[in-house]
Formats: sequence, structure tokens, C-alpha cells
Amino acid sequence: MNNTLNESTSPLPTEASPSMLEKFKQLCTVTQLMRIGGACAVMLSMSLFMLKGWSEGNDLSRYLKLLAQTGLLTGVGLALTFIVKETKGARVFFGLSLFSVVANFTILGALTYSMTQWDGGLVDYPSMMKWVVIDPVTFTPVFFGAFALLAMVTRFSFAIFARRIAGPLTVGFLLSCSILLIPVRSSLAVCLIATATVFAALWLIKRFSRVTNFVLTRESKAALGLLLLPPSIMLIRALSLYQIDAVMVSCLTGLVYLSLRLWIRQLEAPNTLSKTLQITQYVTSLAFTAALIELIPYAGFALESLAFAAVLYLLVYDQIKGSHDASANAWILNVSVFLLVFSCLWSALIHPSLLPKFTSLFAAIGGFVLTQATRNCVAMNQIANLSVRAGLIGSTVLLVTRLLAVVNLSNWMLIGLLGVTLIIAASLYERFGLRLSRHS
Repeated sequence: MNNTLNESTSPLPTEASPSMLEKFKQLCTVTQLMRIGGACAVMLSMSLFMLKGWSEGNDLSRYLKLLAQTGLLTGVGLALTFIVKETKGARVFFGLSLFSVVANFTILGALTYSMTQWDGGLVDYPSMMKWVVIDPVTFTPVFFGAFALLAMVTRFSFAIFARRIAGPLTVGFLLSCSILLIPVRSSLAVCLIATATVFAALWLIKRFSRVTNFVLTRESKAALGLLLLPPSIMLIRALSLYQIDAVMVSCLTGLVYLSLRLWIRQLEAPNTLSKTLQITQYVTSLAFTAALIELIPYAGFALESLAFAAVLYLLVYDQIKGSHDASANAWILNVSVFLLVFSCLWSALIHPSLLPKFTSLFAAIGGFVLTQATRNCVAMNQIANLSVRAGLIGSTVLLVTRLLAVVNLSNWMLIGLLGVTLIIAASLYERFGLRLSRHS
């Protein structure tokens, strides 16, 4: 009797079979991995196709295969939605169809470029990226038919991901994709077009995000992010086809700086991520400034140094004003002013000409203006203030000495000029020097 009671009240075995909830979680994990793997396989297929992986037939027939693949992706999504009644997999296919739309515009742009080039760059095209239209009469109806089909696929897919803004988002996306049809490949034209498109896309994203009753989900954010995909492909295509020059570097670093700027301004609490992003943004600003200065024609070392200091001071001011991290702001300010002031001062010291002395003086004045403009954002600016003082004194002494050597005035004029200089220096110190002392 006791044995029976003990057996009936004994605890359950420790190795119990998994519950239905655990099985469901495992099933979801497996299906998500399957969807991700399938999506990667489809995107790899489209990438290989753009590199002429399917070699049967001419280029126009190969493009029709890609267009058919786009229609197939949309059709499978519709079948999963209305027949299988499974929406997660259907959304994956609709998302892939949007990526396929961009791929279609890329190939249409390559086919168009084979007929019309505004820059004459077709001779430099690698063979695996060259798409050629044999018969323009046959290509014309294919072009307009493909555009109409891609517009319908885009409209339907955006109605799934962002129903409230599906119409205007479709127009913006098709306009963004249309830049891939412009028959230019030169770095300057590509950078200007891509940069203008990125700014327009960011403006549209900001405007769409404020639409009433529009909820920003992961899917809607991804749909908005697709506006940036065509200019990205345009830049990647230019990087893969042509030599990277200062125009391309300045464009890319400028876009990276802008992206980091938008990201940093979304962060309110200072943390490791914000510091890392700010340092990355500062390094990007250095690269952008160097590439931008390289575009100045017929500029000597002194003028390039002056322009470099002016541009970098502006970018540092923009970066500090848009950040909430006081320690990172102090580091950026002190390092920038110290490096710019003393590098220009050293250049003025070793070069006998007059222009580097003026450059050094302007660099010190610019550092002073920057420290004053950011004094409410940066409390620990002692290094910057000391650098400004040293730069002002050193550059003034070098400049006056060089002016005296150039002019070669008589003794009474030297004494008078020295007196005027001392009076002006005293006035400037009373006006600005005491302020530097208070903030140091």
C-alpha cells in the first residue's frame, strides 16, 4: 500500500520531453534560418547573373531571364499569401522582388549605356560587366515593358510593407532607381548624382517618417532604407570599374560622415558606442578634408594648409554641436586645435616665405574662434586654449620679423612700428586674452 502510494506521488522524471512551446520555438528558429539561407541564395543568384553567369543567348535574352525571375518571386509570394496562407515566407519573397527591381534597373542601365554614352567610357569597361544591345528597335519595347512591370511589382510590394505611404514611396523608389539608367560613368558625374540622390532619399525618409498613423516597424524601416540602395550600387559600380580618385574619395567620405552624423544625433546618452562613432566620424572628417583639399587646382602648400584648417574647423564645430558626449567633444577639440596650430606654426618656422606666417596666424585665430564657439559644449579645453596662445604669439613674432626683413625700414620707422604693434597686441590681449584665461 505504501509502495503504491509512494510510486503514485513520486516526482516526474527530470528528463521530460520538450513541451509544445519549446518545439514551436525550435521550429521558428529553423524556419527563420531556412528563410535567411534561401534569401541569400536568391540574392547570390542575382549577383552572379549581373556578372554574366548565365551565358546562354544574347544580352537581351539574358535580361529577360532576370525579369522573369522578378515576376516569379512576386508570384511565389502571392501563392504563399492566398493559397498556403503563410505570410512570413511571402514577405521574404516580396522583399526579394524589391531587391530584384534594383538589379533590373542596373542591367537596364548597362544595356542603355551600350547604345548611348555621355562620357565615352565604354572602351574602359571590363568584359564581364559589359552588356550590349544588338538591335535597338527590339530593345525599346522591352525597356518600356520592363519599366511598367517593375513599377507594378514595386507598388504591390510596398503596399505589403508600408501601406500608408505605398504610393509616394513607390514614386520615390522608382526615381531613385532611375539614376542607374543615366548613361554616365565618370567619377565626378557619378558622385554628384549619387550624392544628390542620397540627400533626396534622406529628405523623403524624414518626411515619410512623420506621416500621420504611419508606424515605423522593422519592415517599414527596411522599405524606407531601400531608397538608398540605388545610389549605393551606383557608387559601388564606379569603384569596381574605375580608378579611385580624389573626387570619389571625397564623395564617399562625405556620405560616410553624413551617415555617422545622423546616427550620432539619435544617441542621447553617452556610452562606448557614441565614443566609437564620434572617433570614427572625426577620422572620416580628416579623410574628407584631405580629399577635398586635393581638388583645389594650383594651390601651394600654404593655401592648402589654410583651406584644410578652415574646413576641418567647420567639421569639428558641426560634430561637437551635434554630440552629447562631453569627454569625446573635449578630445576632438583639443586634438584638432593642437595639431592644426602647431603644424602651421612649424611650417611658418621652417619656410622663409611670408604666406606660411599668415597661414599660421589664421590657424591660431580659427582655433580661438572655435574654442569660443564651443565653450558651452566643452568644459575641458585647456590644451586648445594653450595652443591658441602659443600660436598667436609665435605666428605674430614670425610674421613681424619677416615683415621687417622684407620691408627693411629705417630705425625710427622700426621703433614706431614696434610701438604700434605693442599697443594693438595689448588691446587684443585685454579683449580676448583674459577670456582665454578664465576658460583655461
